[in-house]
Amino acid sequence: ISTLPEGGAITVEAKHSETDLVLRIINSGILKENKNEEVGFGLINTKQRLQLLYGSAATFDIRNHGNDKVIAEIIIPKEIKKYKKENESINN
Repeated sequence: ISTLPEGGAITVEAKHSETDLVLRIINSGILKENKNEEVGFGLINTKQRLQLLYGSAATFDIRNHGNDKVIAEIIIPKEIKKYKKENESINN
């Protein structure tokens, strides 16, 4: 948004199902998808933290939506006890 001369908009959505919490952030702009560019530290950090906390049970996705919006979506499980145990065995 900061690079858009006319400004932009951010929408934050949160919803839940029986098993998951879904967080979605939609903002004005275009995600650059150049494979040769380095991925931002914030994106790498987000993916690593989700992996440490939830293993493969959580997902993070960021993508263009149409010609002028970017969607970032995180899905995390509501039940975390079993994932903590799984990660403890990996760390020990």
